[in-house]
Amino acid sequence: MTGMPEPTLVIDPLAFELRATGGVSRVWATVLPRLVDSGLNIRFTSGQGGREAMAGGLDDAIAGFARGHTIPAGVRRFIPYGGKADLFFPTYFRPCRRGTRNIQLVHDCLKEMLYPPLKGGLSRLRRGNLYRSADCLISVSEATRLDMYRLYGNSIGDRVRVIHNPVDSQYLSRCVASDTGEEEFSGWLGRIDGRPFALYVGHRPGVKNFVETRHLLAALPEHVLVVIGPAPSVSELTLSADLGGRILYAGPCADGLMFKLLNAAQFLFFPSLSEGFGLPVIESLLLGTPVLALETQINREVSRGLITSFECGSVSSIRVAASSMTPILADHPARKALAAAYDPAAICDQYVQTIQEFL
Repeated sequence: MTGMPEPTLVIDPLAFELRATGGVSRVWATVLPRLVDSGLNIRFTSGQGGREAMAGGLDDAIAGFARGHTIPAGVRRFIPYGGKADLFFPTYFRPCRRGTRNIQLVHDCLKEMLYPPLKGGLSRLRRGNLYRSADCLISVSEATRLDMYRLYGNSIGDRVRVIHNPVDSQYLSRCVASDTGEEEFSGWLGRIDGRPFALYVGHRPGVKNFVETRHLLAALPEHVLVVIGPAPSVSELTLSADLGGRILYAGPCADGLMFKLLNAAQFLFFPSLSEGFGLPVIESLLLGTPVLALETQINREVSRGLITSFECGSVSSIRVAASSMTPILADHPARKALAAAYDPAAICDQYVQTIQEFL
């Protein structure tokens, strides 16, 4: 007499195609190998088993995911998954056939809250349907969990649990120490030309409050700001010209270069008004680089009080705040506590426990 077959967790690796760079892909690059190593019976929607897909490492697995899907991720995310699964867990929002148990991971609610009315309304409709049909919703922060209740109220019940994003401090240190990106890093140091510099990481429209750069550079006339993210718009290039060319747009950067720049910067400038998590804040603090940010709910939550805050729109506030910042040494108890709070092994254990509960 044979035992019952082991229940199957089906994962759609959408995030690696939809968010090939940035925080979401870094989160899943940390989580996915650990889920496979946990012993869960994992199958991907590309048709591969977990260990089979990861046998050659994550980069090979991501290439295999792309080859294994006939429907592009941008279309697939709207099509309900109809295959057999004991539990379905897409790495980015995707519905599944009615009756299939599923977990949805929520990184933020910014689209629903901040998009123009028509687009925001469509996003609320789609995500609301996903949330109501999910057996469990994992929110990456308490701030995002509260945003979900503000938007959807009792319709999502008590199915939301908070699991913070993991941040691998050892990976950050390896990026800083490696030769990868060294030539580009030296080139950027040449462009900076010995001036003190701050770093900005991420998207810049709307609530990201990039216009606060004017106040930053007025408060710190010797500094330049190096910006990592999408290519600059015409208006952003004009802004840099207006400020004497002191905004340097680096475009999208590989991790090796980005973390070298973050490690060398005087501070991370993070003027965002709203975030779901704010991964650059944690990455900066774990490298010992101070963070100049607004005193928002999400910044307080994820930084555990380690940001240096300033008042929005105030040149004098930025000047005073910047003068108080110092690097956070590796043996500082607060930095060690932060590393422990975002330790990938501990956080991935929370993922595994949640998955096992619903399997």
